[in-house]
Amino acid sequence: MKAPVLKILLACLLLPFVVTNLPAETPGVQLELSLGSGGLKSSLLDLYRSRERFPASGEISSVKDVNPVTIYEPSFQYLFLWKGWRARASLSGEVYESPPNDQSKRAAVWNPETGLFAAQTEILSNMAAYQGEAALGYEFHNPSSWSFTPFLGFRYRQEDFSYESFALPSGPGVLAFRSYDRRWTSFHMWIRFSYNVGPFAIEIEPGWSLWAPGYMRGQGTSFNYDPATGTSALSEEYHVKTLADIRALEIRFLFPVTVQGTDSEAGPTMDATAFFSFKVEGIHFLARDVQFSYFGDPEAANRALVRDLSVLNSDRHDLRALISFGMRISSQQ
Repeated sequence: MKAPVLKILLACLLLPFVVTNLPAETPGVQLELSLGSGGLKSSLLDLYRSRERFPASGEISSVKDVNPVTIYEPSFQYLFLWKGWRARASLSGEVYESPPNDQSKRAAVWNPETGLFAAQTEILSNMAAYQGEAALGYEFHNPSSWSFTPFLGFRYRQEDFSYESFALPSGPGVLAFRSYDRRWTSFHMWIRFSYNVGPFAIEIEPGWSLWAPGYMRGQGTSFNYDPATGTSALSEEYHVKTLADIRALEIRFLFPVTVQGTDSEAGPTMDATAFFSFKVEGIHFLARDVQFSYFGDPEAANRALVRDLSVLNSDRHDLRALISFGMRISSQQ
């Protein structure tokens, strides 16, 4: 771990003990519900779709031509507040448009070598992602308008895809099934900056991974029919260790909705706040220790093995962008 990162961690841990002039805070909770929509540029999804969509080309550059996928993300977050400390936990899931954005689908293609038509359609099913976060932070604030809260915690993410394709990676009549899962756990840091403008507020929260090991695993089966040689089959499986470098930025605009108190001065208060947010996240995957095995006839997948190994051994990039709307409900003694 680099020296600047250690200095940031040390400063965040010592600040709560150095600052002593902050006002006392009673316990409270915040619940957040939101729904977001945006786009995902997935390097692993590109790998599978490029294999099926560009059968006549052995060039890895074909991966760049795959369009982003539309995603929808429901999210839930719970935040506990006490004497400046902030403990939060969140769960979110991603639902993907199926089939993904792809305007190049064709019902059939003509193979001049064999004089046959072959299917050229694709189906992407059971595509989803899940994410959980847990973090602890401490809020430092100016009584007038601003505050900032550094958080340290963990984030777990899992992506699952299954893929069926009637395409031409090896000539006419190829039927392929693909599935994979990618998982990683990251030791993460976030810093939330909040600025109040009258009844409104703006929150800016950058976040980055300090250490994020994980793995990528996939398997697939290909069947190829050739009039000259008949039917051949191939089963493939691989496992790749990864190390991810994650950078994210979220900007929120908050608008008060209601404020409700109790008859007793010592009783709890409750208020609701609506928010609009924009979030962008980039992930750089470093692939290490590729383990690959197959059983059957390699001709059933033609360039698929070479293409997979070439891409899996290279570093890959993912990009997610989301626009979300949500509601924050706060209660404090």
